[in-house]
Amino acid sequence: MTETLIYAPWPIPETAWLTAWDFLQPAADRAGEGVVESDVAAQLDHKLAQLWLAYRDGEMVAACVTCRQGNNLHFWLCGGSKCRWRVLGELIMECAAMDGCTSFTFGGRRGWLKYLPTAVCED
Repeated sequence: MTETLIYAPWPIPETAWLTAWDFLQPAADRAGEGVVESDVAAQLDHKLAQLWLAYRDGEMVAACVTCRQGNNLHFWLCGGSKCRWRVLGELIMECAAMDGCTSFTFGGRRGWLKYLPTAVCED
């Protein structure tokens, strides 16, 4: 089994975005902020958010949208296979740290905390 995490420079092919949005939409629906697909796409268009895609054996299994706010990287929307998010989150944080991020935050349901890196899980 081969797993890959990629930073997906925007724009991505429409079929890939539709698959990613299928993973992200439940998180957007639960965000309680009225977040819709066009909002997320606009954030990506304006380089205010970053899209991360996880693949297993060539098939997309998860997606995450992060937002950089100064030296902080905020995990905004995440969805898909939860089993690998601790490792995927650590990889995202490592990439962000190389780009100058020194803190990381997470928005979402508390149940996700057990799937995220310890550094993100601090209360």
